[in-house]
Amino acid sequence: MRQKIVDYTNKQIEDVCAIMMAEDKIMQTYHHTTDLLEINAFIGLLYYSGQWKSNHVDTIELWNNVNGINFYRSVMSRSRFVFLANCLRFDIRENRSKEDRL
Repeated sequence: MRQKIVDYTNKQIEDVCAIMMAEDKIMQTYHHTTDLLEINAFIGLLYYSGQWKSNHVDTIELWNNVNGINFYRSVMSRSRFVFLANCLRFDIRENRSKEDRL
Protein backbone atom coordinates (compact mmCIF):
# COMPACT_ATOMS: atom_id res chain seq x y z
CA MET A 1 0.00 0.00 0.00
CA ARG A 2 2.74 2.47 0.90
CA GLN A 3 4.60 1.60 -2.29
CA LYS A 4 1.55 2.76 -4.25
CA ILE A 5 1.64 6.05 -2.32
CA VAL A 6 5.32 6.38 -3.30
CA ASP A 7 4.52 5.68 -6.96
CA TYR A 8 1.60 8.13 -7.12
CA THR A 9 3.54 10.79 -5.22
CA ASN A 10 6.53 10.40 -7.55
CA LYS A 11 4.23 10.86 -10.55
CA GLN A 12 2.96 14.11 -9.04
CA ILE A 13 6.52 15.26 -8.23
CA GLU A 14 7.57 14.60 -11.83
CA ASP A 15 4.59 16.60 -13.09
CA VAL A 16 5.37 19.51 -10.75
CA CYS A 17 9.05 19.50 -11.74
CA ALA A 18 8.15 19.39 -15.44
CA ILE A 19 5.92 22.44 -15.01
CA MET A 20 8.67 24.26 -13.13
CA MET A 21 11.21 23.49 -15.84
CA ALA A 22 8.79 24.63 -18.55
CA GLU A 23 8.36 27.94 -16.70
CA ASP A 24 12.16 28.29 -16.31
CA LYS A 25 11.95 28.23 -12.52
CA ILE A 26 14.93 27.21 -10.46
CA MET A 27 14.90 23.64 -9.20
CA GLN A 28 15.77 23.43 -5.51
CA THR A 29 17.56 20.55 -3.80
CA TYR A 30 14.30 19.28 -2.31
CA HIS A 31 12.64 18.93 -5.74
CA HIS A 32 13.31 15.24 -6.34
CA THR A 33 11.40 11.98 -6.23
CA THR A 34 10.86 10.11 -3.00
CA ASP A 35 11.21 6.54 -1.82
CA LEU A 36 9.56 4.24 0.69
CA LEU A 37 11.96 5.16 3.49
CA GLU A 38 11.22 8.87 3.13
CA ILE A 39 7.45 8.33 2.97
CA ASN A 40 7.71 6.27 6.17
CA ALA A 41 9.62 9.16 7.77
CA PHE A 42 6.99 11.63 6.54
CA ILE A 43 4.17 9.53 8.00
CA GLY A 44 6.18 9.21 11.20
CA LEU A 45 6.42 13.00 11.48
CA LEU A 46 2.67 13.30 11.01
CA TYR A 47 2.09 10.63 13.65
CA TYR A 48 4.53 12.28 16.07
CA SER A 49 2.89 15.65 15.52
CA GLY A 50 -0.53 14.21 16.29
CA GLN A 51 0.70 12.32 19.32
CA TRP A 52 2.07 15.50 20.93
CA LYS A 53 -1.00 17.55 19.94
CA SER A 54 1.07 19.78 17.68
CA ASN A 55 -0.84 18.96 14.50
CA HIS A 56 -2.28 22.51 14.35
CA VAL A 57 1.07 24.22 14.94
CA ASP A 58 2.60 25.94 11.91
CA THR A 59 5.54 24.12 10.35
CA ILE A 60 7.67 27.25 10.71
CA GLU A 61 7.36 26.94 14.49
CA LEU A 62 8.02 23.19 14.50
CA TRP A 63 11.24 23.59 12.50
CA ASN A 64 12.32 26.81 14.28
CA ASN A 65 16.00 26.80 15.34
CA VAL A 66 15.28 28.51 18.66
CA ASN A 67 11.94 27.18 19.91
CA GLY A 68 11.37 24.28 17.52
CA ILE A 69 11.75 20.61 18.27
CA ASN A 70 15.05 19.10 17.11
CA PHE A 71 13.29 15.88 16.16
CA TYR A 72 11.62 17.47 13.11
CA ARG A 73 14.84 19.01 11.81
CA SER A 74 16.73 15.75 12.27
CA VAL A 75 14.25 13.80 10.11
CA MET A 76 14.00 16.15 7.10
CA SER A 77 14.10 19.81 6.18
CA ARG A 78 10.98 21.93 6.48
CA SER A 79 11.00 22.75 2.76
CA ARG A 80 11.14 19.04 1.86
CA PHE A 81 8.30 18.28 4.30
CA VAL A 82 6.10 21.01 2.80
CA PHE A 83 6.95 19.90 -0.75
CA LEU A 84 6.04 16.27 0.04
CA ALA A 85 2.84 17.38 1.75
CA ASN A 86 1.85 19.30 -1.39
CA CYS A 87 2.73 16.41 -3.72
CA LEU A 88 1.41 13.51 -1.62
CA ARG A 89 -1.05 11.46 -3.70
CA PHE A 90 -3.02 8.30 -3.04
CA ASP A 91 -4.25 7.76 -6.61
CA ILE A 92 -3.86 9.10 -10.13
CA ARG A 93 -6.40 11.76 -11.04
CA GLU A 94 -6.79 10.51 -14.62
CA ASN A 95 -7.89 7.08 -13.36
CA ARG A 96 -10.78 8.42 -11.30
CA SER A 97 -14.32 7.87 -12.44
CA LYS A 98 -15.96 10.84 -14.18
CA GLU A 99 -18.95 10.52 -11.84
CA ASP A 100 -16.74 10.80 -8.75
CA ARG A 101 -17.08 14.42 -7.71
CA LEU A 102 -15.02 14.22 -4.53
